[in-house]
Amino acid sequence: MKKEGKSYLLLSLLEKETFVEKEVKDAYLDFITSLNVAVGQTCPESVYCKLSYIRIDLISMMDIVDKEDILRISYINKAISAIDVNLQLATWRINSSAMTSKTIPVRNIILKWTGKVVDLVELSYSLVESGCVNNGNINIKDFTYLLSTFFNFEIKDCFNVYREIRKRKFNRTAFLDELKISLLARMDNADNGIYKKK
Repeated sequence: MKKEGKSYLLLSLLEKETFVEKEVKDAYLDFITSLNVAVGQTCPESVYCKLSYIRIDLISMMDIVDKEDILRISYINKAISAIDVNLQLATWRINSSAMTSKTIPVRNIILKWTGKVVDLVELSYSLVESGCVNNGNINIKDFTYLLSTFFNFEIKDCFNVYREIRKRKFNRTAFLDELKISLLARMDNADNGIYKKK
């Protein structure tokens, strides 16, 4: 997992006596990107173990950091939160692969969100609010992060995007309406025998 170099660069910068925010921010962004790639493409058991060790290092670091060093603490907390979400994703992948029958081949498909940020956020909020994911018992920020990781797509601030969705004067659920129209069209075409599989 190529993530190791990125994580130890971040850890070493966080441990330095002199804290250069630009260096740490860049290392943090590299670390997050490498997490997303690693969790999607590497053996989930291996990812889980490595992330657990990095998490332990970060928690140990929290014990020795000056409590007034808010910026450093903020980056450590952000890294721990990102690891926690990716640990959940790795756990889900481990459990999913355990439930998959050996007769069904598992395909390694990398999915990329090609829609707009606002569409993915609208979908994320809709799924959480519908209660279809963990009976609605999931933090929207965590779920949005999981979706963005799954689709290899960065959502910087889901709350701000949601705020913009709420400000719409007309058609507040534009993407969901598009989904409905697309599915109905597919069913109509299938009923008429003109729909071909992609």
